[in-house]
Amino acid sequence: MENSPVYKALKDYRYKQSVKEKIKPYFIFNNAQLEEIIKTNPQTLEELKSIKGFGDAKCLKYGKDILMILGDY
Repeated sequence: MENSPVYKALKDYRYKQSVKEKIKPYFIFNNAQLEEIIKTNPQTLEELKSIKGFGDAKCLKYGKDILMILGDY
């Protein structure tokens, strides 16, 4: 999974956001959540919310970007 392009794209996104916001990358989403995103491949914000740790606030802040990245793969 770590070698997949979508994994790398999501990890890059997480890193860039963390630098931009001056927070640790795992505050955006941790590795377990990253793997769950790839495994479940959510297509909507509601589906993304079903992943533990993704509530309304996190989905509003990062959800569209995550879904766009998933849509590219």
